[in-house]
Amino acid sequence: AETLAPDDGVLCHERGTLALQRGEYSTALCYFQKALGVCSSPGKDTVPLSSWEPLMNNIGHCYRHLEQYDQALRYHFLALTLDCSKSSTYTSIGFIYAIQNNFPEAIEHFHKALRVNRQDIIAIDMLKKTCELYVADEDCLISAIHPEERDSVYE
Repeated sequence: AETLAPDDGVLCHERGTLALQRGEYSTALCYFQKALGVCSSPGKDTVPLSSWEPLMNNIGHCYRHLEQYDQALRYHFLALTLDCSKSSTYTSIGFIYAIQNNFPEAIEHFHKALRVNRQDIIAIDMLKKTCELYVADEDCLISAIHPEERDSVYE
């Protein structure tokens, strides 16, 4: 198939998906970027932009695995502009915020995921774990405050 249509966006996306599943994140990112270039090229038989939400999320997953979190967030937010009805996109955003220790944003996005799909097991689990980390983080912060200041925190 690649010989017949090396510039086919769907084929590039599929090859990227296979590389992503194998943990070959840089290779996957190359295929996904090529697919993105094909789908946005003028003059080609382009696929409607709304159907490229999975591509944006997959690019975001690659960047997350490569620890390029700002880029990952950028592509997940692009995916939301294409389709805001996927709980997995909100969960992916929340996961990145949790990795960055931005617990309030992570919790907010896990809640958004659950508003879309109350059965999103990953969002439920990540929300629980993130809340536990957030509470532990707050406890560490409070214990670091001088004893004379500690009581004023709770007033």
